[in-house]
Amino acid sequence: MLKFWLHPRTLVYSLSVFTSFNYIGFNQTTLEPHLRSFNLSGFLLGMLFALSGTVYALTAPAWGWLCDKKCNPLSLSLMGCSINIFSLLLIGPAPFFPIGPQIWIVIISLIFMGLGLGCKLVCAFTGTLQDTVNRGLPPDLSTYGLVSSMIASSQSLGAFIGPSIGGYLYDELGFRKASMTLMVLEIVLIILLIISICNKKNWIKTAEVTMKNETTKNGKKSLSNGYIAKEEYFEKASIKTISNKTFLIDVFIKMGTEKIFLPFEEEHDVSSTPLCFP
Repeated sequence: MLKFWLHPRTLVYSLSVFTSFNYIGFNQTTLEPHLRSFNLSGFLLGMLFALSGTVYALTAPAWGWLCDKKCNPLSLSLMGCSINIFSLLLIGPAPFFPIGPQIWIVIISLIFMGLGLGCKLVCAFTGTLQDTVNRGLPPDLSTYGLVSSMIASSQSLGAFIGPSIGGYLYDELGFRKASMTLMVLEIVLIILLIISICNKKNWIKTAEVTMKNETTKNGKKSLSNGYIAKEEYFEKASIKTISNKTFLIDVFIKMGTEKIFLPFEEEHDVSSTPLCFP
């Protein structure tokens, strides 16, 4: 449990969920007073608040589809943060913009808010689950529960701090300046995401090895259509059959788990043979 929570990418995804619900909670407290100058009816005000949620609901399946298509959840989360920063610049708008609040700008901002939140939240759950399984945890209900607990905890913390701090900042700074504090959090998250993306290869490596009939450089005979490993690459390997023709080798090294997919023409007993990249 502790290793799961203290892993760098888990913390980054947790912060992504926190900042998302912090933004939602902030708007719930401060957006209505900010819009009073437009003298909107209750119906129109409610439609504005529903706008970001509607966009989120419509776009969340698309973000999930992109994650299933092997798009890097960290990169997609980076895109979501950028979209949210654009939304925060418009919703006030930012105090350094030489324009005042306008309803059409707020509408555009809320649309981008829903788009960015959908990206960040979907990618956070998918990315955390993929990363946890890649680190060696089984893809079963206990792992799903562990990931869900992280999402729920971060969500609750953001939903609590957003309205609490948001109301205070609104009274002290006004809406336009208060919204900039959220942008600072998004910028911090972007920096952490960039670091995570740059260091991902040092944390976990995933490789597909195409089998060939050849002998390794050290003169040892390789497996049928396979390779012999350099033993210093890992400490131990656990092997289980995926199907009649495929084995999954989970290689536990100091910085994580490497997954190597080895297609065989027929089943082989490789339990005593070290394997690695060609």
